[in-house]
Amino acid sequence: MKYYNRAWMDYSNLVLIGSLREEDLLPTRLGNILRASQQYGENYGLRAGVHLWCHLSAILHQNMASAIEEKNNEILFWLNSSLLSFITGLITFGVWALDRVALMRQQDISSYASNYCQEYLILSFVLVIFGYALYSLSIPAVKNMSILIRSSFDLYRFDLLKQLNIPIPKTLNEEIRIWVKISDFIVTDGNLGKIPLDFRYSLRDELVPQKQKTTKSSTGRSKKIR
Repeated sequence: MKYYNRAWMDYSNLVLIGSLREEDLLPTRLGNILRASQQYGENYGLRAGVHLWCHLSAILHQNMASAIEEKNNEILFWLNSSLLSFITGLITFGVWALDRVALMRQQDISSYASNYCQEYLILSFVLVIFGYALYSLSIPAVKNMSILIRSSFDLYRFDLLKQLNIPIPKTLNEEIRIWVKISDFIVTDGNLGKIPLDFRYSLRDELVPQKQKTTKSSTGRSKKIR
């Protein structure tokens, strides 16, 4: 059981980036985690990626939207702090290099001048290491945000179908066919011509015209009388 739990944890971490295609790999771990979460919707046929996420994010429950925004702000805080530390470290290294060149030109090799110059070099290395540490702290937040994005596809994709007035599919294969059509329509407007975009709508009650509602209700009452 211990090895099973260990394997479960290892696989859960691997799946955050393991679903990426080789051509979609990015140079950083952070980027690969976010890219994999964007492509998670393809399991259901949502191939439009960012285009469909804009639609889905508009109908998320307030708690889910707030959680994603909170994680996004946390990630931005860590990344901005890391970038600031890296930039400050590079500037400090540049100051050390300029001072070093100036001392060599003046032939000032006194211990005070040398130690003063070395302080900039040490500070630059400390700032670069600190910047990498801040970047590493952003990885857990990115993982949590990735899980939230994947959960949004799992929980709210049918709500998006309802907003688009498209009937809820009964099987996964049927759902994939529907989302592939929607993705093709949103991205290419059907101009590729490979998929016939014949959508079958199912109007929500609030969108049904009042006359049609009255007709349905009267038909239902007449059937009951018979």
